[in-house]
Amino acid sequence: MPRTSGPLLLGRFGVYQAALLVLIGGCMIAYAAIWRVGVTETLASISAMAAGASIALLALNLEYNPGNVLAVINPLEKDADLCRCEHHDIANGAGISGILLLLFDGIASVVARYTFVLHSSPRPNGVSSPG
Repeated sequence: MPRTSGPLLLGRFGVYQAALLVLIGGCMIAYAAIWRVGVTETLASISAMAAGASIALLALNLEYNPGNVLAVINPLEKDADLCRCEHHDIANGAGISGILLLLFDGIASVVARYTFVLHSSPRPNGVSSPG
């Protein structure tokens, strides 16, 4: 049986899932307020997001596997099990400082990979354009 880590935040399962739900709802409401979207359209879009999430969860019943349910409901804990060895202690509950360290390390890794400023030019040096 695959090893699973403990809760990722505050020693309880469901904390970051609730935080993500509040964040998504808050961002949708903020978007509606900034762009002056009507209340009915905003509620319809929130309902559509809830319906889409419900349909996605219902898809887990097509071929039930407890490992799939664990991966969908607790994706960060599941991903923490697969992370690099130097960050493996975070999967075992290193606290909020370890989680923030992992977050900033991941952000720096993405910036290093996808920023053109940090990559050298693909053009060879010393070649002049035909003129």
